[in-house]
Amino acid sequence: MPEQTPSVGRIVHYVSHGTPVREDGSQAHPPACRAAIVTEVTFAGGTWHWPERV
Repeated sequence: MPEQTPSVGRIVHYVSHGTPVREDGSQAHPPACRAAIVTEVTFAGGTWHWPERV
């Protein structure tokens, strides 16, 4: 399957960076994968991938 590029309105899985790691190794908000709808195409923080086919 050819690689697709994201466009506005598409559903993707977004993976956030999470908050900085504390001295004790914990994070207030760890990285998490969330369903998302693309509202703007930029190449800022976090990563994304297409939802897995089932």
